[in-house]
Amino acid sequence: SLKKTVKYLPYKFGIVNCHFICSNSLLTTLNNCPVKVNGDFTCFGLNNLIDLKGAPKVVIGNFNCSCCKNLTNLKGAPKYVEKDFNCNYCVNLINLKGSPMFVGNNFNCARCDNLISLEGFSKYINGKLLHIFCGKLNK
Repeated sequence: SLKKTVKYLPYKFGIVNCHFICSNSLLTTLNNCPVKVNGDFTCFGLNNLIDLKGAPKVVIGNFNCSCCKNLTNLKGAPKYVEKDFNCNYCVNLINLKGSPMFVGNNFNCARCDNLISLEGFSKYINGKLLHIFCGKLNK
């Protein structure tokens, strides 16, 4: 796992043939993340992250950026996620601009309290849009 003091990934990754986890660290950017992950990509709880620029383009598993408090949009998200895309509990997320073009299963944006628009939502999704209790969307 990443040390709590690392603010950026010092090495450029190409393709990772397993899961890639950079959760609960001090990363301020996803630059240098793998281009493709043949497993799950998890960047859960990155409170210094403001966008997803630098995230993998393709994830052959689940993508999880839940609980990233300062994320306001999804710009830089993967273009293709084979399983679930999770951005739940991103309390400052205001729209879904930058969402993946394809999500093979569910798209979860539950408990995004400031989400005011589904603008930018994925064009192709095989599962369900889960947006229960999305604050301003439910009013």
